[in-house]
Amino acid sequence: MILKGLRVVLFAVALLISMIPAAHAVGCSLQIFAVDYPPIVEPGQSFQVTTQMNVTCSQSKAYIVGRLDVVETAPNVILSSTSFPIGYFADLAGGTRNVTAVNKVVAPPLQANWTLQVSATLFTSVSAIGGSQKGPFTIMVGHAPLPERLQTASILNNGDFENGLDGWSVEKSYGYLTITNKVAHSGSSALKLQMPPRHFGTIDGAMVVGVSQTISVADLRSLRVRAWVMDGCYAPWYVSCSLLGSGRLRVQVGGFTETYDFGGCSSWCQIDHNVTEDLKPRLTLAQYASILHSDRAVPVTISLELLNAGSYFVAHLDDVQVSASVPLGSTPFLSQSFHGVGMSNQGVPEVNANVVAASSRGLLWFRSLSEEHIVKLMENGFLAKQLPLESFN
Repeated sequence: MILKGLRVVLFAVALLISMIPAAHAVGCSLQIFAVDYPPIVEPGQSFQVTTQMNVTCSQSKAYIVGRLDVVETAPNVILSSTSFPIGYFADLAGGTRNVTAVNKVVAPPLQANWTLQVSATLFTSVSAIGGSQKGPFTIMVGHAPLPERLQTASILNNGDFENGLDGWSVEKSYGYLTITNKVAHSGSSALKLQMPPRHFGTIDGAMVVGVSQTISVADLRSLRVRAWVMDGCYAPWYVSCSLLGSGRLRVQVGGFTETYDFGGCSSWCQIDHNVTEDLKPRLTLAQYASILHSDRAVPVTISLELLNAGSYFVAHLDDVQVSASVPLGSTPFLSQSFHGVGMSNQGVPEVNANVVAASSRGLLWFRSLSEEHIVKLMENGFLAKQLPLESFN
């Protein structure tokens, strides 16, 4: 009697299991046969990308869903995702279903040719089971951009260290930092960074010594950094110095950073990098526009650093230049507002102004916030000269 009851229970359980869709022998293919999109959109415009697909499955009792991504091809970044249900293919013979998915996309705030593609993937509750891509295709954002006339300005203050560390902020968790008059690429001074061997148990790169400088640049279009470096290390005879180079030049533009390592220059050699071109492959058009085609001021930070790397490493840096290109007629760069420029006891009224240019010799140009003229400020803080704004551009 007990055995008979057990058989009934087992039969009921088996019947219930057979009624539950199971993901066994899943075989599906997906084909994208049409993508509909507007050929021209305005900067910042929201629009739709409509994709039509065929899904064919055989011998599947699994519930299937799909995901469709719109991808910007150059940095391979997903801009928009949407899901679409497929359902069950319960019969062993399988079948084909037509599916339409719609993605909402927002154009970047920049006139350019925008290259996209669509990518579809099928899923069960267990894993992805297939996919397909279509594209690339190009959408024109705005009208064809007119070429801009650009001007280039050096935006770094005291890049030759002739005025010591003026304009630079010191960052130091270990090591030594000095201005030396014994070695220089030009002039009489250079920055000297020294990093002793790391403490026992400290991983490489955990300690740093260096300097940094931040400038806010409006209407930035391109950025280039140059520096002269001479370095060396003191290592055991069985360790190659070329493996211990721990110098790093770091450039941060907005929220994006490019890092350039240096080392192995026993005599003066130049670092020369086009930061704009190096950043471009990693950015979407919207990200690119936010820092390199924005009318807002974008913070630019340059850092010269040594990291601990197992030996005593020394680096000299001199003649550091950061060149920014901006549209002709734009202010080269803006810094924080200065107040009380000029000295009242010299018979010169106080002026509220923004920095618009600087030289490594300590002469600063300021743009007046109240009048359309340029103010030249001498090293001692006295107002030296005023010029009409158009004479500066």
